[in-house]
Amino acid sequence: MRDSLLVQTFRTLTKQERRDLRKWLNSPFFNQRTDVTRLFEYLCAMVPVGAADLPEAVLNKKSAFIQVFPNEDGRRTGGYKDADMRHAMSFLYQGVKAYLAYAHWRQDEVDAGRHLCKSLRERGLEQVFEKEFEALAAQLSSAPHQSVDYFFQQYHLRLERWEVYRRSNRGVSDLMEQIGSARDVYIASETLRYACAVLAQPGRQGQAGDSIYLPATLTAVGAGAFSQTPAVMAYFHCYQILGEQDAAAEPHFEALRDLLAQHWALFPPNEIRDLYVGAINYCIRRLNSGDRIFIRAALDLYRQGLERRVIFEDGFLNKYTYNNILLLALALEEWDWALHFLEHYRTELPPRERDSAWRYNLATYYFRKKDYTQAQEILRRVEFRDVFYHLDARRMLVRIYFDTGELAALESLLDSFTIYLQRKRASLGYHRELNLNFVRFVKRLLRVAPGDTDARG
Repeated sequence: MRDSLLVQTFRTLTKQERRDLRKWLNSPFFNQRTDVTRLFEYLCAMVPVGAADLPEAVLNKKSAFIQVFPNEDGRRTGGYKDADMRHAMSFLYQGVKAYLAYAHWRQDEVDAGRHLCKSLRERGLEQVFEKEFEALAAQLSSAPHQSVDYFFQQYHLRLERWEVYRRSNRGVSDLMEQIGSARDVYIASETLRYACAVLAQPGRQGQAGDSIYLPATLTAVGAGAFSQTPAVMAYFHCYQILGEQDAAAEPHFEALRDLLAQHWALFPPNEIRDLYVGAINYCIRRLNSGDRIFIRAALDLYRQGLERRVIFEDGFLNKYTYNNILLLALALEEWDWALHFLEHYRTELPPRERDSAWRYNLATYYFRKKDYTQAQEILRRVEFRDVFYHLDARRMLVRIYFDTGELAALESLLDSFTIYLQRKRASLGYHRELNLNFVRFVKRLLRVAPGDTDARG
């Protein structure tokens, strides 16, 4: 029972969702089975809100059966019946799914309104339809996000009006033009968004996948068909910087950066984050090719993303993003801003990784600033669980001991580093060999006689 789809889904419910689901299940319109409501109450009692895991001994079908199917005095004496229990679980699972679907649908007022318009149209209530359509069209036109889903809704809403008007041939030609325009923008933006998602996958640069719409969309955009539609143009330029060679894509990067600066609020959170990441990754590619001018461009994009909170994931700042921003700031020697960033955004890191990520990056800050005393103090006191933090912390200590001439401590560290790498043979992959080579190289340096510049070179 613990691993059933019902319990897996139930564990994700918040306290408020449980309260709403209770009302849903107690309504005869949605549920008329008392065994289902009793099973729901049993799960509420046995499954804590936000429970990460549950032992089988605490939650099993036989224990639940006694509560779900009591006899008249409150206890079940007829013996366990698996078929009855499975039926109750199945009916409750169907009820939970129906509630979740409804709750999610109700969050989208435009989609709910569109279904209302469709129902009114099918009932022939044209006057009521017109009133609801006008209100919904006004609401949609003032929507804060006007990207792929926006044009999808525009297309389907206008299609409903066309279904009403075509019966009397009223203004059909104008409506068809509006429908076609919304449809074209939706197809173009969604086609380009999908192509960007494909190209963003590792090893897929220049391979946008098969889409019968993509060639036509690229031709239309190139001809200026969507030049005034940010939803299309942003994805077009993002597609170009993901698929073109770095230098050839630079004009598209500049165009995308301008669009993000001016129209970022038109995109919903998941889309604007992907567009920012696409632009930032282009900068990183150029940096990896030696174009250091893109350090500033990448940091500026990250700063915009922080201020607008569009590069956060599930409300938190990813620890690798935190690290990347710090390294870019340090590369530009913006020491004051970097330290302020570390402290200010420390609380935005995921709770479980917060302290470790902050300490690691603080040590990196002092190490890059050559304040070895501060860096060493942090690195000596903290044992990093993240394997890559751990490896980098050891490498920083090696550099500190080498630069400060603490040779005895250095040799001891190199020996322990080697043992660690040998012990982690299976989990480190190619990182193990890279770090072993690093250790070997440092040991060779230690054997070089002082002043022997030829050997050091």
